[in-house]
Amino acid sequence: MTSPQPPAGPAYGYPGPVPPSVPEPTGRRTWVVPVITGAAGLALGVLGTLAVTASGDDGQEQPGAGASPTGPATFTLTGTFKLNGYSNFTTDSTAGGCRGSSGYTDIRSSTQVTVYDDKNTVIGTGTLGRGESGTSGCTYSIGITNLPADRPFYAVEVGRRGKITATAAEAQGGQWKASLG
Repeated sequence: MTSPQPPAGPAYGYPGPVPPSVPEPTGRRTWVVPVITGAAGLALGVLGTLAVTASGDDGQEQPGAGASPTGPATFTLTGTFKLNGYSNFTTDSTAGGCRGSSGYTDIRSSTQVTVYDDKNTVIGTGTLGRGESGTSGCTYSIGITNLPADRPFYAVEVGRRGKITATAAEAQGGQWKASLG
């Protein structure tokens, strides 16, 4: 004969029957959820970094921030570059005008002009204009726009022929001149 079992359940102060325990999964794919979660976190981090980089927001105040709505003052450096010596240039049949010859073949209407500031930072680029031949040389026009007007001096380089320094007044005066040869 079996002895009677006391009533079970919370109403009688006993926990009641214990449900069978659920065994832990023993399959080989227990790594799937952590890997997917980690990959998603990595992807969000990369996308967030790309979004900040593309917007240019590096958390630092940008130059000119707080400036007037029209932005900082700028100017256009205008002037001429002359290749001296009749034997140093020839007629340019493709672009018209003239271009360098002999040791000056890099001087032509498409030669790059680079403007640097007092910290040797490139602040503007352009190219030489069409060369106009004269009796003593070939003269090119220069016009580099949107240069910041607040620098103490500027350095102008035509091609890779070296930098020529100009004070702010000279650069902004509209009559910058340099020659070679």
